This record gives sequence, structure tokens and C-alpha cells, in this order.
Amino acid sequence: MENQQAKTKTNQTLNIIGIVLIVFFLPLIIFDFVIVIQGMVNPDEIPMVFGKSLLIVDSDSMTIQYNSDGEKISGEFNKGDLILIEKVEISDLKNGEIITYLASDGKYVTHRIIGFPGEGKIKVAGDVLHTPENIEETSVQGRYVRRFAGVGSFAKFMRSGWGLLVMIGIPAFIIVVFELIDRNKEQNKNAKEKIELQKELEELRALKKAEEEQNQENLKGNDSENKDESDDKKDDE
Repeated sequence: MENQQAKTKTNQTLNIIGIVLIVFFLPLIIFDFVIVIQGMVNPDEIPMVFGKSLLIVDSDSMTIQYNSDGEKISGEFNKGDLILIEKVEISDLKNGEIITYLASDGKYVTHRIIGFPGEGKIKVAGDVLHTPENIEETSVQGRYVRRFAGVGSFAKFMRSGWGLLVMIGIPAFIIVVFELIDRNKEQNKNAKEKIELQKELEELRALKKAEEEQNQENLKGNDSENKDESDDKKDDE
């Protein structure tokens, strides 16, 4: 009985884990779906949700650098990080802030502002790869907010076909498997109860039959006694 209760609790726990995984990954899937749709509609703009977007860092131009004392001296994020950017008005930008812009080669780049030369231009450069360039204000996509260290590689995997399988397939598989196990156990339990009930019915029938046979024997015994008494009376006469 204790083993059965332990197995039931384990199954319930695994079902809950599966549901939690789906609930956790579902917003990511919806977010990616919205991003993909927006990217198709506006290919020249970074897709954003509520004015924010997540980007995967594929360059070393802003890699964090430390001095001998372990203090950060430059850089804001590393290759493989996931960064959050937000929509921003050009008039709100300040020198030293980090922005994401659409480069001339069609790629999105995230570098630091090092000046405002005027005429609708912004001077930017990477903290590590110091190659200043002037970009058009209209190419600015957003302002850097924060980094999620090392999450970029995971996010890239999650956006792949295998990643979608992991996000949805595995949790769903866990739930389905343990639901089938629970159903099988319930069917086995019902079958066992049916067998036990059938056995009890057969025992009751056997008991009833034995009682009927006993009653018949008692009746025969009574008839025999009555017949003997009747014969005795005739002899007395």
C-alpha cells in the first residue's frame, strides 16, 4: 500500500513538472512566434514585443575586459550572451550609451556611442574592436538595457527545430506517458476489483447452496422422524 502511494505521488509530481515546463516555455514560444511574424512584416526593423527585444550576441566587439584586480574596465557583454534592448527616441540618447543599429551589410550591431557629429549622424565603436564609424540616426533600432550571461547559445538552440521539440515535445511526452500509466493502473485496479467481486459472489453462491442443501437435509430428517412416529402410533393401536 505504501509503495502504491509512493508511486502515485511520484506520478503526480512528474505530471506537475511536465505542466510547469510547458507553462514556462509557452511564453518563449509565443514571444518567438511574434518576433518571427514581425520580422516578416518589417524586415528592416528589429521585431519588438512591448517595445523590447532579445538579441543573441555573435561578436566579440563588446567583450567584457578586466584588469589585474578583477575590475571591469570595458565591454558590456560577451559572445554567447543574450541581451535585452528597448525602443528609444533619438533625442533621448546620450554619449556612452550602447545602441543597436542596422549596419550597411544588413546585420544588427550593438556598439557604444562615442559622439554626435551632427547632420543626423551618430559615432559608434566597439569597446574591444575600436573601429569608430558614423551611422545614420534612422538606423538605430534600440538601446541596450541588460545582459543574460551565456543564455544566447541556449536561446539560439531553443529557436531551432530541436529546441521547439524540447520546449513542447518533452513536457507533453512526459504528461502523456504518465497519463497512460495512470489509466493503465486504474484499469488494472478496476479489473482486480472486478475479480475480487466475482470471487465474493461465487463464495456467496456456494454458501447459499450449502445452506439450501443443509435445509433440504434437515427437511428430509424431519420427514423421516415424522414417519417413524406415525409407524409407532400404528403399532400401538
